[in-house]
Amino acid sequence: MSVLPSNIHAASPHADVFRRVTAPVILYPRSLAAFLLLATLDLVVTGHVLAVGGSEVNPVAAAVLACSGIAGMALLKAASVSVVAAVAQLVGRTQRGVGLAVMLVAAVTTAYPVVLGTVLLRDLLRSQGL
Repeated sequence: MSVLPSNIHAASPHADVFRRVTAPVILYPRSLAAFLLLATLDLVVTGHVLAVGGSEVNPVAAAVLACSGIAGMALLKAASVSVVAAVAQLVGRTQRGVGLAVMLVAAVTTAYPVVLGTVLLRDLLRSQGL
């Protein structure tokens, strides 16, 4: 049970919102897990594509890769995943549908480069006779 701040009365309509916003519950655990899995696969597939001669098409990620290598890309991916997941969780505390939509759009958007990168990796490996 959460403790209400002194400026919010228990019968106030704001009390329920405060309780929902501060509740220690992870919303959308399946969508979050799918998003995390896809983000990890994106990093793995990108690493393999780079290893066989491909290139990064995202200009921000390409700049980070040029400066910091794959470790920098991993940090960029972790930061972007953290921000999106945090936004979905915070928005979802008061607007469940919107928070879920953020998670689903993030998962689908992250799935696209995974599929595209896998196809590219297959083609690169075939062109090299592997």
